Amino acid sequence: MRETFYLFIVLVDYTRTIFSLYNPQFFLNRAVLEWLRLSLIIRLEHECCHYFTRRVFGSMRNNVLDELIADYQGIVAANNGRYRADWFLRFVGLEKFPNYQEGGRLENYRGNPALSDGAFRILQVFVKQAAENLEIFNQNHIEELTTVENQA
Repeated sequence: MRETFYLFIVLVDYTRTIFSLYNPQFFLNRAVLEWLRLSLIIRLEHECCHYFTRRVFGSMRNNVLDELIADYQGIVAANNGRYRADWFLRFVGLEKFPNYQEGGRLENYRGNPALSDGAFRILQVFVKQAAENLEIFNQNHIEELTTVENQA
């Protein structure tokens, strides 16, 4: 049996990122530099989660559920085991719910044919509720989730 391997390559160009944002205040703002560090962790863990689900479950789909799972993994890896729904909601364009931020990643999952505007609003409600419930689950089970036995 021939095995297929999938390779994810994540390219990061810190030089371009830093210099495109260059001003003297930028380098004094540790919050921005810390976010650059955290966002790299989130992205790498996110992509590794997609790879893991493809290898272990034989499936990797381009849908909101897979993104929620992959972002969960990235966020907890970057945030000492704690999930932040507010981070996820910002990533997908729902940080000002019920208003949707145009250009958010949620647009990528409208489907083909695309969901109607009404259906897309319903999807936004479901996604927000799922993210918030996931945060509650994470908070309620943080002790169990961060043990060595439960780490992948």
